Amino acid sequence: MDTKYGMSWLADEHIAVPGAVKVIGFDNVREAAFTVPSLSSVDPDHATMAEKAVSLLARRIEEGVGSGHEEYVSSYTVVRRESTAR
Repeated sequence: MDTKYGMSWLADEHIAVPGAVKVIGFDNVREAAFTVPSLSSVDPDHATMAEKAVSLLARRIEEGVGSGHEEYVSSYTVVRRESTAR
């Protein structure tokens, strides 16, 4: 379910955000700051993820399809807004 619709549903059901439940999104899209209440979000490091993706793709092209599996864990920050207030 799209988070903005989830928060609308919660409001329609008179479930308080952040009183009864706390809601957090992922990607920290611009609109998150403008929802009511404003939506806390995990903000991944998009620039580093893009650089890593290009690097992995270039290596895969150079080494061939069978170059194996690699796992990458991105850094992130949590942007706290009203939807997770204490």
